[in-house]
Amino acid sequence: GGNAYRPLLRLYEDHALPKAIELVREERQKEKLDWWLVELTKTLLRLLEKAGEQAEYEKELRHLVLERKCQEREYVSRLKSITQPDQWPAVFEALMADAKHPSDRMALYHLEGMMEELFTELCQHPSFGSFQFYEAELREWNPTRTRTYYVEILKREMDAANQRKQYRHI
Repeated sequence: GGNAYRPLLRLYEDHALPKAIELVREERQKEKLDWWLVELTKTLLRLLEKAGEQAEYEKELRHLVLERKCQEREYVSRLKSITQPDQWPAVFEALMADAKHPSDRMALYHLEGMMEELFTELCQHPSFGSFQFYEAELREWNPTRTRTYYVEILKREMDAANQRKQYRHI
């Protein structure tokens, strides 16, 4: 059962990769929790990659990103790298349709080099943390607009600060 899963997986991974892959697949069949299904699929991807099972790896990667809706940058980038260029726009559209949170959309725009769209999303959903994450590339893309936005977001952050410590941090 569940308690034996991790130690057994470690043992199999070190000595019998096909058995480890089988174990993860069995565990995934029994599972109902979405977050755990995502974690099991990530584990399966790691094992398939280690075993050199490219076709199965690609199938599971598509499953993780498109069906399990895992939009972590690392996995979306990997998906893009294995997708035919003429098929990518349709995949990108599907990902955008599933991107419920502004940070998910920002990550997708960033991956595609769509800096205008990224900047617009940032302006519509201001977040100092998000801005800092993309700031260097935005500055390179459009230094004037980026500086103007930087000043605006700093002013907003300072106005919202209600403690000296927060203000000093900003």
